[in-house]
Amino acid sequence: MGIARDSEPEEAAIGVTDLPQRKIGVIKMAATHDLSGPVILEIAGNLYGNCLGRLRRQIGKARRLNKPILIDLGEVTLVDPDSVHFLAEQTRENIKLINCPEYIEPWIHRELQQ
Repeated sequence: MGIARDSEPEEAAIGVTDLPQRKIGVIKMAATHDLSGPVILEIAGNLYGNCLGRLRRQIGKARRLNKPILIDLGEVTLVDPDSVHFLAEQTRENIKLINCPEYIEPWIHRELQQ
């Protein structure tokens, strides 16, 4: 005799996938520079708010070199609102975003207009 799934209480039927999931950013980051050029911070993967501390530290190191800073977003696949806000703030501080995916650019522009 099997257990009838229809008779289970609704609370018991809720699976783990129904619970709010915490987004975890998965990024690869590399900083490159030569003596005469800018510092380029290359970002790849999912850029979420929980990754921003690492990016802030890299930007801080780059600023100490007194060179222009470029953030290459060409390999970024997903961003969250915190990351969009952060990237917009960086453009206000004279950091240039390059290779920005087309779907991210409008979000950054909207953030800059607020």
